[in-house]
Amino acid sequence: MRKRFYLPLLVLTTLLCLCSSSSAAEGCEHRAVCTAPTVCISCGAEGLTSDEVSYFQHNMVYTNLGARHEGKCTDCSYTEAPDVHYGYCTPPTCWSCGPVDALEPLFIYHKNIEFKNLGDQCQGTCVDCGYAYEAQPHWLICPDFDNCGRCGATGLNGSREEADHYDTTSTDEGESHRETCNDCGYSYTEYHWGECTTPNKCFICMLTGVTIPENRLLHNHPEDVPDYDATTHTFTCLACQQVITGEHEPSSDDSSTCWLCKHVIGTSARVPGDTSGDGVTDMRDALRLLRSIAGWDVEINDKAADVNGDGSVDMRDALRLLRYIAGWDVTLQ
Repeated sequence: MRKRFYLPLLVLTTLLCLCSSSSAAEGCEHRAVCTAPTVCISCGAEGLTSDEVSYFQHNMVYTNLGARHEGKCTDCSYTEAPDVHYGYCTPPTCWSCGPVDALEPLFIYHKNIEFKNLGDQCQGTCVDCGYAYEAQPHWLICPDFDNCGRCGATGLNGSREEADHYDTTSTDEGESHRETCNDCGYSYTEYHWGECTTPNKCFICMLTGVTIPENRLLHNHPEDVPDYDATTHTFTCLACQQVITGEHEPSSDDSSTCWLCKHVIGTSARVPGDTSGDGVTDMRDALRLLRSIAGWDVEINDKAADVNGDGSVDMRDALRLLRYIAGWDVTLQ
């Protein structure tokens, strides 16, 4: 278990206060401490409602649960849903809960990278673990369009369209936002993206009160996603409890496997009795089914669990599955 504190109040006030000098509350994106939820720590406004506060500061303690961690505030009842580890590669260290056995490749951060000039591209390799990134185009940072910000290559004579722009002003345009560079004037649009628990706030441009469609809201998926077919997977979001069905997304390490549900893309989930979704039917599936019937908080593939084909999942299915595993002459539907 590891304790993590948010930035001190003075630092938060300095970095995040959007108040005008003439009126403390005008234009402020209110933030509050969970123990004083009606008072803005930036501008001092009082009597705020929860809808008026965009961010609550919590004193979080994170507990390692194995493949995930869970966060709880020591000052109030706020709890974060179990989430994947994310952090440094060597040694494997989660930024929230500390040292872990392993990190998923998608959530590993390599902090010591050396870049090599490959001509029209450059490639980075982690000095600590040896992981090599795919070769990428040279990185131009506005207003310098001639030098690569990674490998140091010079004389590139790039354009505004190829460069990254960091000093920008965001403007809401419905389901997207327009970013205008304050250095060179280049303008481009991007879709809003949000989290299911804050569906009207874009985590890219940080604008609030925006329109974000369901397919661009990120959900917190469970570690096991047993309900899937050849092209989609279904799970219950740990944060908002909504049942989500989405298309498989290839992993960066193995394009044949979905990074979210871990299943091979193009294969069907309908293996009778395979309640866990790992492709085989064994005692682990029977145990998972029995726990589900008993009311344990486990997810099963209902389509595979209905082994007698009567349209429901109950103890009769568990009994048939156990007999099948024990070698009885029974057929799973």
